[in-house]
Amino acid sequence: MTKRNAIYLALVIFIAAGFVIDVWAWPAGTPSRFTWNDAIRLVGVVVLSSWWQIADGRQRGIRRSGVASTLTVTFVPIGSAVYLFQSRNWRSAVAVYLVFWGGIMLAAAAGAFGATALLAGVRG
Repeated sequence: MTKRNAIYLALVIFIAAGFVIDVWAWPAGTPSRFTWNDAIRLVGVVVLSSWWQIADGRQRGIRRSGVASTLTVTFVPIGSAVYLFQSRNWRSAVAVYLVFWGGIMLAAAAGAFGATALLAGVRG
């Protein structure tokens, strides 16, 4: 497993774990205010996504631009798109973007659904 893939796996696990924590910490529903778990996830997603871009760039022999770096910190999905379109042809960029963010959304849904199902089973 390459470093880039290991970082992505860590990101997916991190996202799923955040949703599991939400379900377990607030079984009646996540509060409408910004929680400590939201803050940790926000920073974690930025750090892991940036690290993935750096590892991907090293593997491909390129450096990410300042624009991609800045946008990744301010709004990760846009920064990821900019990085991918600067580092690949457009077809590969679209495919990697859809797989990257699709995997994250799937992990979030699986974490939330799995934790909800387990909590419902525990409560009977």
